[in-house]
Amino acid sequence: MNALKSKNMMAAYKGFKGDRTLESVMSFIPDVLMERLTGRELGEVMNAVNTAFHSGKAAAGAEVVDDCLWIEERLVPLQAIKNIKIEKETKTVDREPSSFFPQTSSSITKYTYTLDYTEEF
Repeated sequence: MNALKSKNMMAAYKGFKGDRTLESVMSFIPDVLMERLTGRELGEVMNAVNTAFHSGKAAAGAEVVDDCLWIEERLVPLQAIKNIKIEKETKTVDREPSSFFPQTSSSITKYTYTLDYTEEF
């Protein structure tokens, strides 16, 4: 890409301009568009990619930063999550048959999550 096209692209792009962010945003733009679009148009495509990323991140309600998970204004170390013990128990329960559920029993699975983690700093 020539210098003028790159300059116009960066002038049109309104997102964070860190090296890793730019590399990530640009990785979603196909080569055919990189070649065909003007710098300003590429900047607008980058804005759309960046907006979609941040909208998805906000919808997820969680974000990983520096080996920690931010979720609902709580910081949880990833190591703590790795230490969660998961127990699975499946049992059969009897039920009265109905027109909707003709079976006389069904299977229920219960998951128990236990965390024993302490961190000092």
